[in-house]
Amino acid sequence: VRRAAVRNITERKAAGAALRESGALFRALLESAFDAVVIHQDGTILEINPAYERLFGYSRAEAIGRNLIELIVAPENRQRVRDHFRPPTVAFRDGSGIHKDGRRVHYDVVAKAHLYMCRPARVVAVRDITEVKRAEAALREREARLRDAQRIASLGDWEWDAATDRYSGSEQLFRILGFDPESAPQTVSEVLSG
Repeated sequence: VRRAAVRNITERKAAGAALRESGALFRALLESAFDAVVIHQDGTILEINPAYERLFGYSRAEAIGRNLIELIVAPENRQRVRDHFRPPTVAFRDGSGIHKDGRRVHYDVVAKAHLYMCRPARVVAVRDITEVKRAEAALREREARLRDAQRIASLGDWEWDAATDRYSGSEQLFRILGFDPESAPQTVSEVLSG
């Protein structure tokens, strides 16, 4: 008499198919994300997306297995990033990193603890704000030039909101009117009565 064991593997096959489908969906989402995404475990890079490759200049092959902090985080931000490895969810603004070619990259970060390949890890979304930082610096420079030009020419500028009687003016305007720019009146009525 021969005995044969027969098992129904339908559920296992269905679970395997669902897992493959889930993995394919994950990969599609990762690769289509606009923000750079890196998945790491205690700083060791497990996965990156194409946006990460573009932002920092390292290919997937160059990044996987490397230490995230040593690879891309600017030295002055390394401790700040290490401090954010433990909380379950973290968001911070205005971090800075180093591109593979040495350029400075500015970014905002949101990081969350997750399981990745059945291991605890962190999924980090990195939004590039480098152009925003450049624009802010250019604006500050233009504002400084305008202040200097107004001081030299003894000119001032102002705006008035008639509905609220509030106005704002340049530092030079307040000096021309005889007010300390730090404690100048806030309304036109205050200026006229002062």
